[in-house]
Amino acid sequence: MQEAATILLVDDTDAQRYALSRVLRTGGYRVEEATSGEEALQKASARPDLILLDVGLPDLDGYEVCRRIKSDPATRSIPILQMSASYVSPRHKVMGLEGGADGYLTPPLEGPELLANVRAMLRMRAAEDRAARQTSEIEAARAELHAVLHSLAEGLLRMDRDGCICYANSAAERLLGYPSETIRGFRFHDLVHRNLSSCAKQSCPVAKFSGDLKGTLESVFVRKDGYPLTIEYTASPYAVGGEVEGVVVSFRDIGERKRSEEALRATEKLASTGRMAATIAHEINNPLEAITNLVYLISVSPSLDNDTRRYVDMAQAELSRVTHISKQTLGFYRQSSNAGEFSLSDVAEGVLGVMERKLKAAEIEVVRRYQAKIMLRGHAGEMRQVISNLILNAMEAVGTKGRIWLHIHKGRDWRNGREGVRFMISDTGSGIPRNKLKQIFEPFFTTKQEKGTGLGLWVSNGIVHKHGGYMRVRSSQSGAGHGTCFSIFLPLVNPHA
Repeated sequence: MQEAATILLVDDTDAQRYALSRVLRTGGYRVEEATSGEEALQKASARPDLILLDVGLPDLDGYEVCRRIKSDPATRSIPILQMSASYVSPRHKVMGLEGGADGYLTPPLEGPELLANVRAMLRMRAAEDRAARQTSEIEAARAELHAVLHSLAEGLLRMDRDGCICYANSAAERLLGYPSETIRGFRFHDLVHRNLSSCAKQSCPVAKFSGDLKGTLESVFVRKDGYPLTIEYTASPYAVGGEVEGVVVSFRDIGERKRSEEALRATEKLASTGRMAATIAHEINNPLEAITNLVYLISVSPSLDNDTRRYVDMAQAELSRVTHISKQTLGFYRQSSNAGEFSLSDVAEGVLGVMERKLKAAEIEVVRRYQAKIMLRGHAGEMRQVISNLILNAMEAVGTKGRIWLHIHKGRDWRNGREGVRFMISDTGSGIPRNKLKQIFEPFFTTKQEKGTGLGLWVSNGIVHKHGGYMRVRSSQSGAGHGTCFSIFLPLVNPHA
C-alpha cells in the first residue's frame, strides 16, 4: 500500500487551519501544521510532498516564504499552493505565481475543489520526479557508455550516410593521431586513405556505403603524420527509427601481429635450414673421416715425390678446414641444456672460421685484439649465436673493403665494480641514425627494410642478459669516424682465479 502524502499546512488562523486540516485528512493525507513563516521554513527542510501556504502570516508574508523555499536547492522541487482570503486581486495572484508558487487559490473554496488542486499538484510533483529520475538514469547511462567506448583498445568511428565522421573514441584518436574534435565532419575515406593510390574511393567499402557491410576487412589507414597502419576493421550500419542513418567502424592496428607472423615464418625457415644443415654435416662426417684417414695413409707412403707430397699436404689442410666447418655447423644447431666453461676468444674464432670465405670475398679486414684466454661460464652455443649476429651485422654495414675490429679483454662493470670480460666489435660502416639507436634492441625493429626480421639484436640482448651481462651500442654517421661499436660485458666465472 502506497504511503500517504505529507502536506505542510501554513496558516496563522486557528479556525481556518483546523478546517483545512480536516478536509485534507479526510482526503487521506498526512498533515503537518505551521503558524508562522519561520516555522514554515524550518518544517520545509523535512521535504513534505506539498506546501499549502497562506499569504498573510504574522512575521514573513507568504510571498517571501515561497521565494526562500524555491531559492533553496534542497526544497525548490516542493510544489507550493498559495491561498489567501485578503490578497485576491489579479495583481496578488501574479505576484504569488511569479514568486515561485505553483498555484494560487482564493475563497470561496470548497473541500472538493481544494482536494482536486492538491491531487493535481501531487501528480505534477510525481511527473517531475519521474522525469528527474529518467534524466539522471540517462546521464548515468551516457557516462557509462562514454567510459566504455573510451576504454576500448579498438578505435571506433561513427559516420553519417554521407561518410562524414560524427564521433571518434580515444583509441581512434591515438591510432590516427588526430584529436576527436578536429576530425568531426571529415569524410572517412578522405581522412584515412588520403594519398593512398592502392585504395581508390571507388573500392573503399565504407566510402560506397550501401547499408550492407559484413565481415572483417583489412586495409591500410594513414595516420596524421603520414605513417601507414595495417588495419583490421569491421563496419556495421546503425538505424534510427527503423531507417539506416550511417555506419560504425571498429578498427585495430594489426601491424605488429603481421610482423610477428612474418618473423615466425622466417624463424621457422631458419630452424628448418639449421636442422637440414646439421643433418648434412652429420652425414658428411663419416665419409669425411674415411677420406681423412686415406689421405693420411697416402701422406706417410715413402714412394711419394716432393710435388705429390705437397699436394697431399694441401689436401690435408683443406680436409681439416672442411672438418672444422662441419663441426661448427653442428655446434650452431646443437645446444647443451647444461652450462659449461668456455673461452670467448675460441667462440669468436670459430664463428670467423665459418665466415672466412665470405670475409675474403668481400675483402673485409678483421683485426683481432684478444687478451690471454679468459674463461666464462654459460652456453657457448648461445654466445656463438650472439657473436655471429654481430659479425653478420658488421659485414652488412661495411659492405666491401672495410674493416672490423674484435676486442676481448678483462674489464669491470662500472655500475657495481664486478670483474668480467668485455667483448667489443666495431666496424667502418655507414652507422645507425641517432633517432633509431633507442629502438635498436626492440623486437621486430630493423634498419634493413625488407632484409631483416628485427629479431637478431633483440635475441642477442636477451642471451647476454641471461648470462648476467649487458650490451651497449655507439654509432656515428659523420666524419672520418663513421661506424658502429657494440660492447658486451659478461661476468667472470671466478674473478680471483
